[in-house]
Amino acid sequence: MADSLIAAAWLMAIGMATVFSFLLILIAVIVVSSKLLVNQQTLAPNSDSMTSPSSTTLAVIAAAIHQYRQRR
Repeated sequence: MADSLIAAAWLMAIGMATVFSFLLILIAVIVVSSKLLVNQQTLAPNSDSMTSPSSTTLAVIAAAIHQYRQRR
């Protein structure tokens, strides 16, 4: 019985060490990548470069919404 408890404790320790090591590596990768990518352009475009949709597009969207609401 004592042998199986010792084996279980070793298995638990190895599992916990593996998870802890993985988490440390993951944190290190996140920190390094955030420092490397801090100067990169953000994912969202500038609001100046965004254009509003044309009136035709807005009319099509409004018609689709109206038709959807009538069918419900």
